[in-house]
Amino acid sequence: MNSYIQVQELNIPIERKRIKNLYIRLDKNNQVKISAPYIMSENQIKRFVESKIDWIRKKQSDNEKKVPVIENYKDGELVHLFGDEYVLKVALDKRERVDVKEGEIVVHVKSEANVEKVYLTFLRKVLQEYLDENVPIWEKKMNLYSSNFYIRDMKSRWGTCNTKTHRICFALNLAKKNYDFIDYVICHEIAHIKVPNHGDNFKKILDTYYPNWKIIRKQRRN
Repeated sequence: MNSYIQVQELNIPIERKRIKNLYIRLDKNNQVKISAPYIMSENQIKRFVESKIDWIRKKQSDNEKKVPVIENYKDGELVHLFGDEYVLKVALDKRERVDVKEGEIVVHVKSEANVEKVYLTFLRKVLQEYLDENVPIWEKKMNLYSSNFYIRDMKSRWGTCNTKTHRICFALNLAKKNYDFIDYVICHEIAHIKVPNHGDNFKKILDTYYPNWKIIRKQRRN
């Protein structure tokens, strides 16, 4: 059974092996994994990881850059908003804004060079509105409370929770997903306030407050 160490907001599993040296790697989900000798203490492992935190951050950042940002924001391209598919339309206009119509999202811009910036600002706004309304609902339901939450343009994660500060970060790309999946991520990250790892106690919390989480979780690759 794996143990875990907490380094900043990272909850890192430790796999014990019959090896002489400690190894750090990032898996296909950009998550940190550790293989360590049986004789090495968790304090020794934690100090080593802390000494490598800048390297870990750089590797995660480099890996995130390899993953394309959802859409290219070109006129006529298909984009997604809260699980629904739309055709993105670009309109030159004096006032920059985004209008959502039946089957279309119209991005009004002064210059086509501004399309991505205006559209991402719109995504951040609508996601923030949803989180502002629904995170407190889930916190009250679960009787677990974050210190605050914010949105970040993450490419390889849907959310993170710093279990020491109880600060939660949500991925901007969540604005593309349906409401059930967003609620699952909210519940998932709030659960980390109480349990830092993904062990049995963590799963019990999800089973209690989001019984179909295993089904909804499968959408994370879509």
